[in-house]
Amino acid sequence: MAPHSLWAFDEAVDHVVEKLTPLYELAASFPKPKFINLDMEEYKDLSLTMAVFTRILDKPEFKNLEAGIVLQAYLPDALSAMQELQEWAAARRANGGAPIKVRVVKGANLPMEQVQASIQGWPLATWGTKQDSDTNYKRVLNYALTPGHIDAVRIGVAGHNLFDVAFAWLLAKERGVTAGIEFEMLLGMATGQATAVRKDVGSLLLYTPVVHPGEFDVAIAYLIRRLEEGASQDNFMSAVFELSENKSLFEREKQRFLASLAELDDAVPAPTARRTATSPRPPCQARASPTLRTPILPCPPTGPGPCHPRPHPGLHCGKRDR
Repeated sequence: MAPHSLWAFDEAVDHVVEKLTPLYELAASFPKPKFINLDMEEYKDLSLTMAVFTRILDKPEFKNLEAGIVLQAYLPDALSAMQELQEWAAARRANGGAPIKVRVVKGANLPMEQVQASIQGWPLATWGTKQDSDTNYKRVLNYALTPGHIDAVRIGVAGHNLFDVAFAWLLAKERGVTAGIEFEMLLGMATGQATAVRKDVGSLLLYTPVVHPGEFDVAIAYLIRRLEEGASQDNFMSAVFELSENKSLFEREKQRFLASLAELDDAVPAPTARRTATSPRPPCQARASPTLRTPILPCPPTGPGPCHPRPHPGLHCGKRDR
């Protein structure tokens, strides 16, 4: 989808829903309906993606269609977003609708978020450390993998960190919710480990990019992200091929896992600090939205004014309410 104005949130949701609905109609038309997973990219798209996802599945014709959405654990907002989806999905199930699936990932757009925050002078949208992101990943899984939640929201545990995979699988077995969990990895990455995980948990969903030849640059960008993951010493993938032979690398990853586990709690992290343009002008006067997690700002003026410089990701214009 083409970029949308963040000031026109409702209009953007309407437009994206209109464009994506035919795809969901096609998926639902098969004798065995096809599964669509709505991916998550930048932080600024979090509220938009959730609104589009729930709006589409609220259509009567999709009541029995199971579909999915992705949440990125490196965002402090991930758990509160998971809770919102859980509440909505539970109401959908209570009305006879199909469950949904949430794919929980660590997040792969950190460099882009860091660059954007630096250029715009905004607070970083993600957690400040890898350990905090790892803890939040476990926090989301700990909330989701319960008998009271799994009926409405199945969970996709996406990632190659074997410590986290083991954590999720043992937690699911202990709580009796293994039927509602699925493990997901990238095709062609650490195939030996993927085989071992599939043997242990019973099945494994593999992801691979499929692009039109005319848009192959998208596949290149995907490949670069995977290479960055393997090269970063902060990432589990940098050790995955030597884990069984290199005791120091194993100990490094073990201690990282234990450190993130030690910080696990039931708290719901607050969203990242509100992003506002750096300006000596007085701040915008925000008012609460009755349906969204983000406030509504007055429409940006045509000339210099308090809201003019740049819209806040996730904020939308109050024009339609006037």
